[in-house]
This record gives sequence, structure tokens and C-alpha cells, in this order.
Amino acid sequence: MAAEVTCLTATTVFNLDPIKKEVTCVSERGPETFQAKAILMATGCRESTRSALMIPGFRGQGILSTNEAQQYIHDLGVLPGKRVVILGSEDVGLSAVYALGKTDARVVGMVEEHSHLVGSRLFSLPTIVLRRVPLYTWHKINLILGNSSVEGVEIIALDQNGDPLPGTERTIACDTVVVSGKFVPENALPRQSGISLDERTSGPVVDQYLQTEIPGVFASGNLLRGVETGDIAALEGEWAAHSIQKYLQDSSTLTGHRVIVTAGEQVKWIMPQRFLSDASESPGFLATLRVNKRIRHGQIICGSDGEIWRSGKFRLLKPERRIRLNLHKWPKQILQESVELAIVT
Repeated sequence: MAAEVTCLTATTVFNLDPIKKEVTCVSERGPETFQAKAILMATGCRESTRSALMIPGFRGQGILSTNEAQQYIHDLGVLPGKRVVILGSEDVGLSAVYALGKTDARVVGMVEEHSHLVGSRLFSLPTIVLRRVPLYTWHKINLILGNSSVEGVEIIALDQNGDPLPGTERTIACDTVVVSGKFVPENALPRQSGISLDERTSGPVVDQYLQTEIPGVFASGNLLRGVETGDIAALEGEWAAHSIQKYLQDSSTLTGHRVIVTAGEQVKWIMPQRFLSDASESPGFLATLRVNKRIRHGQIICGSDGEIWRSGKFRLLKPERRIRLNLHKWPKQILQESVELAIVT
């Protein structure tokens, strides 16, 4: 590689000591331990499984993640099923519709728990619109039918609070269920290493330099919160490299008064969860939050005892879209130990 970096493929990290900066791996070469001056964790994210989503029913043949369905089609050239139901309407679910549309399979339904299509409306045109895929918004899969293999799904309507409405059950005959989206950080390594995780994002707690609470240990990409696109993850990787370079040159440049940032009313999560009170060095794409539900004409307020910063008004805040925070407009010195970000209308 251009930077003279040794890339170890087919190698699994099974232990990380963040204090000693030791990483232990295993491969066909056997176990190996590497001593580092700094560590960057970028293990990415994964789709939630049927069991993690608590969908009742037997684990019969025909229940796949989007990644598995794509592998069947593109890598193995095998049709995963003839009648397919897709759970979730994020872009990754729409991509599954697009891939299945090039085969003899028929997508007989897309089930979405929100009141609207979550993915891009533009991407929905060549997928569910042109292929006339029924979109069941405000619905969830109540039961997967079949024992050894999938025979169908029972879906049920939801009210505005997300609670099931008895008497609205209906059955869709299918032989395949694709569980798409619901990405979660692949956080097993930081969790077992004792690195602090944020209960809202399930990723490591970091500051604006993407450094965890342990000096010299950094995290970037979808390990942080599990839901952003590849371009954002790549930009975070570049920023993490810049921060690691600063740390290796002089670790004291990444220290100082650390302020805890908490998610307040109507905020689902915020990242980073910490920042050094002098936040002048932060790229515009980094600080982001997501809301719990759709909010019209909302403003973001940052403060604790008093208001520190207020954003302009947003016409519509969507839970499936990232909202950027401009840290450059925050005061360079915040004396409080913690501040809260909330949404007001």
C-alpha cells in the first residue's frame, strides 16, 4: 500500500487491551499480539436479526438479511425465493427490491412500522413504484408462519404510538422474508474491552476528535451509531487519522476540559457525546443527532442552566435523516460539566 501499511486479511481480533494498547489476533499464522501507540476501532455495523427484533415464529428456511439475499443473487447466482416479503423500507430494503427485480422472484409486500417510506423517494421509483410492490406503512410482522420453511407472514397495523391494533391482522403468502435495515454497531470488541458505550447509539462514547474516554483509543465509522452511509464513514476515517496524527505528535493537544453532551427532549441520540470545550477543530459533517419522530418547525437548543446555542428553524426533522450540528458556533469555553441538547417547536 502507498502508506506502507501492512494489511492483514483473514485475521480476527479477539482481544483488545485499551490501557496497554495491545491487540491480539488469530489467523492461519496462529495467534499474534501487536503493541501499538494508538488504536482505531472501525468494526462497522450489522443488520438486526429476526430474533433481535423479537418477531415470533419458527426459524425456518427462508429468513434472510439483506446482505444474505444479495449474496444469493450476485455471488451464488441462486434465487432466494419466489414470493418475498421485505421488512423495512430503508434504502437497503429498496436495494433488495431492485436486485430481486432482476430475477424471477416477486416481492409481494414491504412492511414498514413508520407512517411513511423511510428510504429515498427517488430510489423508490425504480423499485417499489414501477414494480408495484405493496407498501404496508404503520404495520409490523406479527408472526412468521411455517415450521421447517417460511409459508407466509401475519402482519398487523399499528397506532400512532406504535402499538398493535387488534383485529387488523392479515396474512401474506410468501416463501422468503428479508429483514432489512435496523443497523446496530458491531460493538462486541469495545464492550468486552471495557470501553464506555453510549446507551442510545450502542457505540463507543467519543469526543470531537473521535477519541474514546481512554487516551489513544479512537473509533470511527458505523461502529459509532450504525446508521450512516459509506461516504460519512469514510470522512470520519479521515478525521480519525488526522486526530491520531495529532495524538502521536503531542497527546496533550487532545486533552482539556471535557463537557458531557446528553440527549434531551425529542432527541434520539447525539454524537459525539463528549467534546473538549475548545471545539474549534471539528469538521462540519461530524457532530450529528437524530430525533425520535417527525417534527415540523423545530429548533435545536443547547444548554443546561442557561441557553448556550440555538439553531435556526428546520422545516421538517425526520427520524431517518441525520441532523448536523455546527460546533463552530458554540462558545469556545463552556464551563459546565454537561450540556443538554433538546428540540423545541
